[in-house]
Amino acid sequence: MSQSEQNIVSLFKVTYPGILPVVRELSKAGSARDYFRVEGSKKTLIAAYGENVEENKAFFYVTQQLQNHGINTPVITAISDDCKSYLMSDLGNTSLLDVVTQTRGISWNETEQLYKLVLQDLVNMQVNVGADFDFSKCLGRKIFDSKQVYWDLLYFKYYFVKLLEISFDEQKLDDEFLSFASSIGDTTEPYFMYRDFQARNILIENGKPAYIDYQGAMRGPLQYDVASLLYQSRAELPENLRERLLDSYLDNLEEYVQINRKVFTGKYNFIVLARTLQTLGAYGFRGMIQRKEIFLKSIPQSLEILSLILPKLQLDVRFPQLYNIIKTIDTRKFDLEQCSH
Repeated sequence: MSQSEQNIVSLFKVTYPGILPVVRELSKAGSARDYFRVEGSKKTLIAAYGENVEENKAFFYVTQQLQNHGINTPVITAISDDCKSYLMSDLGNTSLLDVVTQTRGISWNETEQLYKLVLQDLVNMQVNVGADFDFSKCLGRKIFDSKQVYWDLLYFKYYFVKLLEISFDEQKLDDEFLSFASSIGDTTEPYFMYRDFQARNILIENGKPAYIDYQGAMRGPLQYDVASLLYQSRAELPENLRERLLDSYLDNLEEYVQINRKVFTGKYNFIVLARTLQTLGAYGFRGMIQRKEIFLKSIPQSLEILSLILPKLQLDVRFPQLYNIIKTIDTRKFDLEQCSH
């Protein structure tokens, strides 16, 4: 039995004395935390163990704030004294991504309705949770600003572009990244940003969405989480469905916030690009360096998003170095077999 499992068992026994738990380790995916499903008597719980106490405390705080506004999240039932182990309600195994995968090619109706429910929740999070949120309690960076955009672009450069040995002018690209980050700008409004708002972090329980893995929340632009959700590469939503869902989101948002849809969409398209480039950096690191095949397999899907978003932006005029890099990647069609060695 691992040390993390021992700690989980100890916490369960203290919380539910007299019940002998059955513990099964769950997949960690890309997380640094260890997850377990714990069965004892009639109770089934999810348990987590993580050494990063500040990250755990951020998770506890965000959970409470989301629940205060009616957002469905795991209910935390016990926390160890050192805040490294905790127990929470079991929301099942079915993610929104699972639903998308199962219904793809059959019917998008169920998927579209679920996404609309999720987008209603997102507006609630962004506006209402954001209004009451103490952003000083965020983990690490408190705000998604131009500096964060710049760092995400560097992630793409070092863990994707350089690994593919694509030639470019380093200084000119760096200048373009700084200009790109500035064009997105810094957030001044108190909007809650989930940061990793993707279908794999949304569970479907009794036909309704529930949310996990939000400990990286911060203050940020409204466009970011919508872009993350609708342009998640593995979901492979049809472009016409993305457009309908964006319209649905904006209809909900306009009940709370006055917006200019043209201005909103312009910034949204740039954030879709920034998010996709950051994702490619993450996939490059996990896939090409750490040799995790699932991330390698997701790269072509992200490249497809690049080809969709590129015509909506005048990158060749404003950011020619970045434009040429993207066109070079597209021309190569990404040799998955070569990069896996």
